[in-house]
Amino acid sequence: MTGNNFWLYDGEPTDEEIQARKQWDSENFDHLAVRATCPFCGDIEAVWVRRQFYVCFNCDSSFTTNDRMTEDDLFWRNFE
Repeated sequence: MTGNNFWLYDGEPTDEEIQARKQWDSENFDHLAVRATCPFCGDIEAVWVRRQFYVCFNCDSSFTTNDRMTEDDLFWRNFE
């Protein structure tokens, strides 16, 4: 994948795309991005990639908008 061709993909991100985005994000971290909390590892730097999918660069996984953790989820996690 060269340039911004990966923006044209659709559906769940593949491992190859996750690695390409991880590389791009590390080189362009100062860009504006919608960040979310990963439901798998709890990292707060997961990035929205398209429609309903986010990618977590900490655990190299993808998840949907419905899977992501909200501030309320994080608050109630303290009482588990």
